[in-house]
Amino acid sequence: MIETTADVLPIWMLISATLGQNFGRRKCLEEINDDLREELETARASEAPVRGELKRQRGLLNDIHKHVRAVSKGLEKRPC
Repeated sequence: MIETTADVLPIWMLISATLGQNFGRRKCLEEINDDLREELETARASEAPVRGELKRQRGLLNDIHKHVRAVSKGLEKRPC
């Protein structure tokens, strides 16, 4: 049974030290998380022009393929 404050003090110190460490870790992890979010937003912003260019190139390749296919079909139908 707890009789004096001397019995409670070591337990209280241990609890407060543990809580202090947890809060410190949480703050550090929140800062790291914010930094990672900023990096992700930057990466997404730089990704948009690349996606647009890839879409344009796919369209061009599709158009070229249609023309090549039409020519090759015409060659197949031509008598030798």
